[in-house]
Amino acid sequence: MIRLGNTVAFLPLLLSFSCAVLAADDAGERRTFFNGNWVINEELSDDPDERVERAIKDGGGKVRSKKKGKGRHRGGPANQALYDHLSYDESLDFQYEEPEFHLGYDEGFERVFYSDGRSRSVSAYSNEPRSDYSFADWEGDVLYVESTPLDAGHILETYQLLENGQQLQLELVLRPSTFIAPITIKRVFDRSEPTGD
Repeated sequence: MIRLGNTVAFLPLLLSFSCAVLAADDAGERRTFFNGNWVINEELSDDPDERVERAIKDGGGKVRSKKKGKGRHRGGPANQALYDHLSYDESLDFQYEEPEFHLGYDEGFERVFYSDGRSRSVSAYSNEPRSDYSFADWEGDVLYVESTPLDAGHILETYQLLENGQQLQLELVLRPSTFIAPITIKRVFDRSEPTGD
């Protein structure tokens, strides 16, 4: 004789657990679609210089740059390098293998950060150079990265794939310690086609 009472009650639980595992596996696989080399699409992206100038004006300041042309607001102090690379670099190498992110930018600038909630510990007696600190969190297929650059400002990055994974959109909210109003920039990258040998 087969008793179905407990089995029938257990079956929906088993099915929901199986669906959750499959969904997590599917999400994990989709997240690897971010991996690859990306190049800026200037037509779809905000002009970072104009966005910097807008933030200066929103903060009550006046734009006094003597530089002209593209990249005129690039090149602040060394402790603000992360802002420059996020705002101005024309290429991005995105590599993710859970829980580690490795992002490469122009001029050999690199970042490594994690999505497993690990904290940063800093010793007052360490001889290690200080570095920017970032951590990540996924919400579905959208990646959020929060950073504390060396200038003690704040950065929020939001990444998502568009056009069936052929474009990567990055929305930035940059709060350098020397700015009153945040700098908001939308950047869109196209997936770089692999080159033949």
